[in-house]
Amino acid sequence: MMKVVLKAYDLNNPKSSSRAMKAVSKLEGVESMKVDREKKTLTVIGNIDPYEVVCKLRKLMDAAIESAGPNKEENKEAVEKKKKEEEEKKKVEELLKTYYNNVGYYPYYWPVFTNK
Repeated sequence: MMKVVLKAYDLNNPKSSSRAMKAVSKLEGVESMKVDREKKTLTVIGNIDPYEVVCKLRKLMDAAIESAGPNKEENKEAVEKKKKEEEEKKKVEELLKTYYNNVGYYPYYWPVFTNK
């Protein structure tokens, strides 16, 4: 997953920002987009090539890549998910320990069959 932040100089206008989002959304692999009109930036997240995104946007307006790299939010989610799984494993282990400590040994009793 890549996070590409583009600087586009015509994004302060709502009509041009919607055109830019429409053009970039047609690219394959785009998962989410966000426009910041005050900073005049377009943030695109997905399995995309930054060069393709800039080329598509430059057909509409003057644009440049501000930053491109891996999506850090995805890494945070993965770390949180691992922590939750580890906590669940610890809880299960503690429950099993308390169960086996309290239950002890149960001998196996043969069933008794009666003929009636």
